[in-house]
Amino acid sequence: MPHRSRSTQKIGHREGARGGLFALLWCWWALMGVERACALEADELLLIANKNVGQGGTLAQFYAEKRQVPAGRVLELNLPITEEMSADVYDREVVPVVREFLRSNGLERKVKCIVTFYGVPLRISARQNTAKDREELAAQQGELKQLPAQVEPMVMSMEKAAAGIDATFQAKAGADLDSQARRAEAALKAITTQANKTVEPAERERLLRLAVEKLAALVGPAGMVERHLLNSGTTTQPTSQASTQGVQKFVEYRAELMRLQDRRFEAGARRALREMVRENSGPFEFGRLLQSQIAYFQTENTGAAFDSELAMLWWDYPRSNWINNPLHYGVGVAHLPVVMTMRLDGAQTGTVSQIILASLRAESEGLKGKVVIDSRGIPAMDAKGKPDPYGMYDQTLRDLADLVQAKTKLSMVLDDRPEVMAAHAVSDVAVYMGWYSVSRYVPACEFRPGAVGFHLASFTMVTLRREDPRCWARELLNDGMAATLGAVAEPYLSAFPRADDFFPLLFTGKLTLAEVYWKTTPMSSWMITMIGDPLYTPYQKNPALAVGDLPDRLKEIFAEPRKTDPSGTGPWKR
Repeated sequence: MPHRSRSTQKIGHREGARGGLFALLWCWWALMGVERACALEADELLLIANKNVGQGGTLAQFYAEKRQVPAGRVLELNLPITEEMSADVYDREVVPVVREFLRSNGLERKVKCIVTFYGVPLRISARQNTAKDREELAAQQGELKQLPAQVEPMVMSMEKAAAGIDATFQAKAGADLDSQARRAEAALKAITTQANKTVEPAERERLLRLAVEKLAALVGPAGMVERHLLNSGTTTQPTSQASTQGVQKFVEYRAELMRLQDRRFEAGARRALREMVRENSGPFEFGRLLQSQIAYFQTENTGAAFDSELAMLWWDYPRSNWINNPLHYGVGVAHLPVVMTMRLDGAQTGTVSQIILASLRAESEGLKGKVVIDSRGIPAMDAKGKPDPYGMYDQTLRDLADLVQAKTKLSMVLDDRPEVMAAHAVSDVAVYMGWYSVSRYVPACEFRPGAVGFHLASFTMVTLRREDPRCWARELLNDGMAATLGAVAEPYLSAFPRADDFFPLLFTGKLTLAEVYWKTTPMSSWMITMIGDPLYTPYQKNPALAVGDLPDRLKEIFAEPRKTDPSGTGPWKR
């Protein structure tokens, strides 16, 4: 994960890291580069409410009016009224419904941020498999195990053809699907390279026909059309007016794949998907589909924050543990779209309306007040001179304090004693960052309207509705803070944004709250949720920190986006 070495120590008692991604090729964003999210605007929002909690829809309309969000951007979903929902209900009532709403309204590329409102569950529970699920899983695992043996003759045939026309060609080693893909790619390259060197037109045509023949066996008719689109530099999705029958069929094929994938919670849809891909897209794509469907049945550590999971709306991936956030500034460009998510929520509906109004006022007037940093005084290195994970995170608080003191005119209070600051220790607070009181909220600050901050600890957002001494997020909002983040379950220390990443970006006034959070939070499909107005820019009117005074790693955020090759690493991979 980005900067994982800074803070890998878990907070609780579980360990793990997200396994491999199987983001399927029929996401059309795979055919082109995806722009970095920046300058988030009101017409790039989708507002989601629970139709079974009427107050949430009312608050969404209130927010839309205040922020001038375009009409028709409030989507009400059929969700439980509890703070936790099952993975099955999420798959049935959220993913396909939101995808279809965006597609049918032409918003799948327009909406960059989804905002959830009071009444939408906070958390998705871990997946539970039925007996039939386990039976299907075993069958898929068996089929995947047998697939390399079926592919091997086709790869060897391509290698034999390559060796027949290029005496220097050496076949690569490996018998698993990934190795076979690399071997086939090397053989294909040898054939096409020789064709391009040939000056005799007839011989060149023969070699190219040979390459096409061998390639078609491995990628299928749909794969051939897709490869043609990629090689021709196509940067827009084909339509029903496409000029060739082959492309037209490909468009229809991809549309049906997306429809079936949206309903992957149904065994019949999964079966139909396998049949289509096996017939049309070749063994490598079929193998990736099997991997994806096998991953769908994973159960270990598959619970997550609703909002963090929703960010991966367009992805198909194993949900066990986390995904390194593709929008993090250290990652670069995501080749599949990630939707920023934010939440407007609280213990009562009045809390939400107050967040909205306080944010608007502070943004208009410029947020004023003290910066409070409650460090713990833990050295970055332990007694043996080795990095201490807790000390490394604590150092980010001290680095933030140094930056505030050296480069801003903000009034700052730094407490680096081991214990948490005492109740009512500081008044007139605009920004707060502290840690680590797991079992008890301490009201150390009196906040200015529009205040932003968070307390790093486990379980700080396990509930917003009921009283719980662990729930710092709930109480910070109750005490007047307008934006905070928290953990809906055990998150691990490395899941939180670094203090010296999050707050310096906020101080520049160049990015909205949603952008600040999503450029600095290390993980998605995991346990952290951010509450606040996504468009809130508290220091826009009076920037507290110049971009030029940011640490070098953060200055890159404001540089020109890096150019990347959207076609991936070969004809069978993205």
